[in-house]
Amino acid sequence: MTVQQALELAVGHHQAGRLAEAEALYRQILVVEPRHADALHLLGVLAHQMGKNDVAVDLITKAIALAPGVSDFHSNLGNALRNTGQLDEAVAACRRAIALRPNSPEAQNNLDNALQDKGQLAGAIAAYRQAVALRPNYAEAHSNLGNALLEEGQLDEAVAACRQAIAFNPHLPEAHNNLGNALRGKGHMVGAIATYQQAIALQPNYADAHYNLGNVLRDEGQLGEAIAAYRRAIALKHHLPEAYNNLGNVLSDKGQVDEAIASYRQAIAVNPKYLEALSNLGVALKDKGQVDEAMATCRQAIALKPDFSEAHNNLGNAYMYKGQLDEAIAAYRQAIAVNPNYSEAHSNLLLTLNYHPSVDALAIAGEQRLWNQSTRSHCGNSANRMVKIVLPTGILRSAMSPETSASMSSAGICCHSLPAMIATPLKSSATPRWPVPMRSRSASGPAHITGAAPSVLPTNNSPPRSARTGSTSSWIWLCTRRAVASSSSRANPPRCR
Repeated sequence: MTVQQALELAVGHHQAGRLAEAEALYRQILVVEPRHADALHLLGVLAHQMGKNDVAVDLITKAIALAPGVSDFHSNLGNALRNTGQLDEAVAACRRAIALRPNSPEAQNNLDNALQDKGQLAGAIAAYRQAVALRPNYAEAHSNLGNALLEEGQLDEAVAACRQAIAFNPHLPEAHNNLGNALRGKGHMVGAIATYQQAIALQPNYADAHYNLGNVLRDEGQLGEAIAAYRRAIALKHHLPEAYNNLGNVLSDKGQVDEAIASYRQAIAVNPKYLEALSNLGVALKDKGQVDEAMATCRQAIALKPDFSEAHNNLGNAYMYKGQLDEAIAAYRQAIAVNPNYSEAHSNLLLTLNYHPSVDALAIAGEQRLWNQSTRSHCGNSANRMVKIVLPTGILRSAMSPETSASMSSAGICCHSLPAMIATPLKSSATPRWPVPMRSRSASGPAHITGAAPSVLPTNNSPPRSARTGSTSSWIWLCTRRAVASSSSRANPPRCR
């Protein structure tokens, strides 16, 4: 068998998904001809498919050194670099691929993915549009365009792009998954559920679709079904910390605190720097009465991210639980210093000051005035709010003088007097939590392998992003954030109960 015959046979195995047989033949070719650029490149493609991206980068780089003018080599190198987190290098490699072949939609699509990972959504959207202009029936690029439009908040356009992808390729599970994300963003939950189920029907081992299905089932209050979906996602992808985190949230919703704690711990075992899981674990431990451990968890999160305002707030709640008012006040002030518009921390601070024996009504009025000033600086004068503080008589408060009452009223505070130790908490406005879904992006669609210059690295990886904060747990109505895993960096306010 000649080298060319061996290469053609290897490519046939590769296209059929027989990766072990293809790898053996590629390696045999390289024993005979170590400088065979196509064999090096294809072996790199195969390494990427097996999740060995560092190996893929090394092999494809060697192929480029031997044949620097092949556009597809640079495009595939860019995709492998993106999967190792080397985003600047990935962008540069894809741009070299486009310079060599300007009409390559695959290279354009891979460039778009790298730009989106860098957070350059406007550039990514423009590049995806260029990819579909070059090849109008390019389903993967339409799906990726929908993903980017969704991240930009252009929901109607995202739905249209995903539907276009499905029209060109009804069997593309990533397009169905992304359509489900867009429908869920528009509040079309029934449609989102059906679309995620279609993605799973096309690819039963699609962990991200099971995870997203769990999120929307949880939105709909179908907690048992959500738990099953999260557990299926975890069974398919053991190292998916977001699924462990959201499973913990649903278990906590059902009152299964011990199981929730175990799930949060598993998320942290997968990713020890997973701030949202650390925060949620702290809330669950406090609810369980393990306050010292909850405080240690909050401090661990703060050590990883000193400006993590939710962790400072939750630490303050733990101090309050233990009756350490001075420490609680200091923690709330730190949360506010990090995020001056953090309503829950302001609310908790004012409540704690109300119970502090050394703080008088004027001091509380001054704190409220600072909150109003901070809010106006962020949102304009219309953001001034009237906050009701109930001041218990006897133990914590005596009757106020007219001057004090006038001062507090000028700060926007309405004061009342009630029997001792009966207090109405300060509550901020409530919004439901919305776990953000896993989004899928195709590198360049199905494997496109030829003997001379395979054009794409087939991949459907979609690395999760950061998490939105969501629903809360509380003690004496203290606002405590619990975070919901997501793929977006945008955050919505917590719901306090």
